[in-house]
Amino acid sequence: MNNDSTRTWRQIRQLMTARIMEWIIGIIIVVLIIAVFSGSAKCDICNLPIKKKSYTYKIGGKKQTLCPKCNSQMEHKISKEAFKKRFG
Repeated sequence: MNNDSTRTWRQIRQLMTARIMEWIIGIIIVVLIIAVFSGSAKCDICNLPIKKKSYTYKIGGKKQTLCPKCNSQMEHKISKEAFKKRFG
């Protein structure tokens, strides 16, 4: 009788260990999937991660996401070109 109860306890412990491992592996897989699909956006010009605010421009027929620094440089370039176009 004691041997049967010990065997049952071992089986229960093995089942619990297997279930816990399944949960841990499942959680790791979910975290990895979230990390892959939610990857932080990067500036298409300087490749730095965009933290808070991003700007979108159409450059060369493609939408480009820019960080605030590259955005200010792009605005300056556009303004300079518009001024030259208007006043020569």
